[in-house]
Amino acid sequence: MKNSLQPDFIVFEASINPMPILDVYLKDAWYAGKDSQKIDIQLVQAVTTGFEEPYALSLFAGRVLRFAPPEGMSTTGDNKGYIGYLLSVGTQHIQRNTLIADRWMELEWKIKGQRETDVQYLSWSFRGGAKFHSHPEISDSFMLGLRRNRIDYQKSDDTFLRDIGIEYQLDVLQSNFAPSRQTLIIDKHWPMHQDKLTFSLGFGVVWQGEDRYLGNLAKGYDKWTLVLRPNMKF
Repeated sequence: MKNSLQPDFIVFEASINPMPILDVYLKDAWYAGKDSQKIDIQLVQAVTTGFEEPYALSLFAGRVLRFAPPEGMSTTGDNKGYIGYLLSVGTQHIQRNTLIADRWMELEWKIKGQRETDVQYLSWSFRGGAKFHSHPEISDSFMLGLRRNRIDYQKSDDTFLRDIGIEYQLDVLQSNFAPSRQTLIIDKHWPMHQDKLTFSLGFGVVWQGEDRYLGNLAKGYDKWTLVLRPNMKF
């Protein structure tokens, strides 16, 4: 915690969120304006919701720690902990399956890490920060978030509760600190016990306050959105 105030490590990253991009494409190419396909639209939204940007460019500055393997075990994957500052930028925002021109910037302080051995995978992330938008009808916000994921590759009597992940994020308006968005997702993992192949299915909800968007963007917003997130880890 103390050493994070003096960063000695820099990471550049470019990320793409394919599922929200697919949702935007499907709206334009398939179900736009078709009321008879409302159920199909809601199902696609449940699978693709949760990300507000199609892509991001990021710069991390902080400290990096490599974890030693537990006694008698070998490690695979990243097996590192990160603590420091993360600056992310982009030029597009997604609202109700529609791309909106918006030069946004997010600055956050973050602790994250990952440990993976022959018998277990564990990852965690704690972060807090602020997000700023150039679009006048998208409110600036402060954010607090946490995520924790665990997979046990060895079967045991209490495997069901061990193979659980949780993600929660709270956004509040910078203007009056009123809650503007909350996201809760719980993941259940089913290890296949063959080369650590794991199928995961996330269930959750996204709640959105009425002041998150203003003007025309505030019309017809969904206060509650179901999240259904399938995933495969290998």
